[in-house]
Amino acid sequence: MNVHIRAIVSRLINSGPRKYLPAALALAPVAVFAQVTATFDLPAQPLAESLKAVGTQTNTNLLVAPELVDGKQARELRASLTVDQAITELLKGTGITYRYLGERTIV
Repeated sequence: MNVHIRAIVSRLINSGPRKYLPAALALAPVAVFAQVTATFDLPAQPLAESLKAVGTQTNTNLLVAPELVDGKQARELRASLTVDQAITELLKGTGITYRYLGERTIV
């Protein structure tokens, strides 16, 4: 489980009022999904193409504003990684960040 998400879930579960439990449980599927690994064999190519390939291969909706990735190149990605690790590796050095909107939707 992503360390940041784990800390949030833990705080929500361990905080006094149980009213936060639904929020903690809602985050759990994202945390579990983020830990599933896939084997990537992507060549160096336009960043948009690499992100699309990661989304397709992992059945993830990756929503990216075209102006953020236009003209940017991704290095090759040849490894078994989680979705988080793959996206982080592809975005390294671009200044682009991402976040989950749902279990399988990333923007």
